[in-house]
Amino acid sequence: MQHSSLRTGAGTDPGRQRTGNEDAYLCLPEAGIFAVIDGVGGYAGGEVAAAVAREAVSRRLAHRHGEPEEERLREAVTNANNTIYWRSREEPDLAGMACVLTVVLVEGPRLFAAHVGDTRLYKIRQHKIVKLTSDHSFVGVQEDRDELSEYEAMHHPRRNEILRDVGSELHEPNDDNFIDIVDTSFEPEAALLLCTDGLTDLVPSRELLRLVYEHAGHPQAAAEALIRAANDAGGTDNITVVVVEGSRFGAPDTPPPADNAADTGRTATGGADTRPARAPDAPAQQNAAARNVLPDLAAGDGQASQPAALPPRALWRFFFYGVATVLTLLAAAFLLWKFWPGDLTFRPRAPEPSPAAPADRVAAPTLGALLAQAVPGQTVTVPPGTYREAVRLREGVTLQSEQPGGARIVPPADSVAVRAENVAGAALVGFYVGPDTAAGAGSLAVGILVRNAGVRLEGLTVTGTTRAGVDIATDTTFAVVLRDSDISGNAGAGVVARGTGGSVRITGNRIEANGGAGLVLLPAAAVDVHGNTFGGNGAGGVELRLETDSARARLRRTNTFAPGSAAGDDIRVVIRNQRDP
Repeated sequence: MQHSSLRTGAGTDPGRQRTGNEDAYLCLPEAGIFAVIDGVGGYAGGEVAAAVAREAVSRRLAHRHGEPEEERLREAVTNANNTIYWRSREEPDLAGMACVLTVVLVEGPRLFAAHVGDTRLYKIRQHKIVKLTSDHSFVGVQEDRDELSEYEAMHHPRRNEILRDVGSELHEPNDDNFIDIVDTSFEPEAALLLCTDGLTDLVPSRELLRLVYEHAGHPQAAAEALIRAANDAGGTDNITVVVVEGSRFGAPDTPPPADNAADTGRTATGGADTRPARAPDAPAQQNAAARNVLPDLAAGDGQASQPAALPPRALWRFFFYGVATVLTLLAAAFLLWKFWPGDLTFRPRAPEPSPAAPADRVAAPTLGALLAQAVPGQTVTVPPGTYREAVRLREGVTLQSEQPGGARIVPPADSVAVRAENVAGAALVGFYVGPDTAAGAGSLAVGILVRNAGVRLEGLTVTGTTRAGVDIATDTTFAVVLRDSDISGNAGAGVVARGTGGSVRITGNRIEANGGAGLVLLPAAAVDVHGNTFGGNGAGGVELRLETDSARARLRRTNTFAPGSAAGDDIRVVIRNQRDP
């Protein structure tokens, strides 16, 4: 559904006391999708968790095929949750990472939201602000019960202790005490404010309302003003804001309601009437100081005093000395430039390469040469370009494209582009793997072949193969991870996974428009498939061989299946030889 009438603004800021930013947001007005996400688990982990959640939510919500909005939201948040959980298990540096979030779908005159944690969703209408979400935190519960005032909650020492999160444990979409769902109206004269606690811990709701109305019709300016207000109040945390205005928000024919002398600041629906009360007049000097400007000195007649004009002689003296000073500075600069024995340009000294390994960025004509120089534990980053060669991954070495998709592995036709065989701790990140269509090269047989190897495949594009985009076999205790990749446009299967040992984790991938099945699962130990999107594959989304119907039910709960081909995208259970790809 298109939402051309929505006006939106968004922004995120690290605040004044933190160097990193663990927040993220979604603002997709054409699709009616909005979200704020606050990472948990330290800078590195929190930032990764927020980014993973943002990608998983946007990918799931982008597919709408008549499902109820609540179902779409629950599946989107659950996909994000389980993807974060498994990644934190795979990478020790990210252990304990999670996030909290609020996700909104606007569908015509209604809005639907999924909420976990202490991010917030407010609805602003008729000069009142109503909090639509309940904080899943120790202090938030007390505030919602009116056991604490807003001021007391904002200054409580335990205000950041959350009771729910996304990613610390595995979940199903309908688990109790996991996702709160909001279903309410969204009028044309209303606005929405989504924000992280970096805003609401420092700026009271009355001020939030005032700033949004002050910038009505200019939601980006409103978002920036809210972020400034949090920073002016101390900026103790990351600050993220999304403002969504209906088509008539702030229109002149929607005046504020009449004042209610008995109003205590909270409406019957739990909102606060936050129209700024008119303060008693204060002395001019006090008001000016509050605005950070110096007041004029009062004249005897009550008018501001005017500065006296300088006499002509003083003006000439001022001009002469000014010119003389400028000429002196220019002469000094020239003499320094002419006779200074050293180089005035500051250049930080580059760190010396480690004696145990070559520098991470190594200039070499081929990927094979780069890998030959690498040692276990090293990440080798390569610049954008087309590498016309087949690649064999090395033990303990990560081969990474400097720009996602910028480095292209384009081997000879009818070959295997990348092999990982009998190695552990290898990784391939951010590459395009496929034929060089611009040069008219033929198709590949297999994009990436994994045999008895421990390897991480991440952020890849694999296309143009005849047999399989990715072919994985685990006959030992190795672990294989394929995540956040685009496996599309292959003539055969998108992904094939088989084996009798080890583990395979396939998560967060887009597996679409392949000629065969999107994913073929032959008997394998500990295969985990979740958070993927399947669509338009010629032989269906997932083909299970020698598996049970219970596996089909599990796959349907944890992945997205979008119809889009004659064969559909069902999950098929068939009996065929396990060695048949």
